[in-house]
Amino acid sequence: MRRLASLPPLVSPKEIDRLSQVLGRCASGALSVVQVGNCAEEPRESDPHSVRRLAGLIDTLAGTWQLVTGTPVVRVGRMAGQYAKPRSEPMETVGGRRLAVFRGHMVNRPGPVEGDRRHLPDHMLDCYWSAARVLADLRNLREEPSCQSRIWTSHEALVLDYELALLRRDGLGRAFLTSTHWPWVGERTRQLDHTHVRLLATIRNPVACKVGPTATPEYIRNLCLLLNPRNEPGRLTLISRMGAAKVGELLPPLVAAARDVKCPVLWMCDPMHANTRRQNGVKTRLVEDITTEIRRFHQCVSETGGPAGQAWFLSG
Repeated sequence: MRRLASLPPLVSPKEIDRLSQVLGRCASGALSVVQVGNCAEEPRESDPHSVRRLAGLIDTLAGTWQLVTGTPVVRVGRMAGQYAKPRSEPMETVGGRRLAVFRGHMVNRPGPVEGDRRHLPDHMLDCYWSAARVLADLRNLREEPSCQSRIWTSHEALVLDYELALLRRDGLGRAFLTSTHWPWVGERTRQLDHTHVRLLATIRNPVACKVGPTATPEYIRNLCLLLNPRNEPGRLTLISRMGAAKVGELLPPLVAAARDVKCPVLWMCDPMHANTRRQNGVKTRLVEDITTEIRRFHQCVSETGGPAGQAWFLSG
């Protein structure tokens, strides 16, 4: 952590403040937002060709969404930091051997031996430099980009040793998480009294939180009060991951709960992760389930009175 803390910030407070303003316009419905990326990045894919390829995909989806909605689209990449992977189980069987799971290249290696699966702290430094290369390429792709054509970065703030080492303060004493423009916490780490959520409460970045089927209206009200106590538009995004079969029933009370505490939440949809089916031990997702959840999500948010963005998480 000390070596990480001595390195330059990956993104600047000025950039973060600009994204906050842009997301404030999204929360008012003036802009829409698309977020695209992989479940876990490969540090070796921080070369210019890989960055341009993902940037092209983001542009394609953003352009499609703009045609559908008629609203200018903000582009966000789940990139330059998504090197850790949350897992449902701590162990797995590989070649008849029980091993700790692969948790992303920031934590360990995917190889089939015990040495690969132990925690490797130096990997945080490797991932920092990979993120720096990705961000440099993104900045070089477009000279003086507008707020819509620029690609902002986002990732799950999962590995706290990495995130805490990249906390910085500006001249006004405000704390920023300079590992990314837009950090978020996932379904497994969104407990109100846990460090992940408490970290987001202390920083000036716009922040997001995934909410799944176990989220309650009371939880949403308390989360809004904790993460957006001043009710700032663009400060808080909630990412619904309910699944096609449950979103129509479970999401409207959550949207209403945020509205009741006057929190201007930007609602987004992750249509991938709650629609996972297992067949012979293999995870699959059906396009029909994904499109059904997207349609029902937009219907629920629109009818309950909240602005809806759009989030895509392309699974690796």
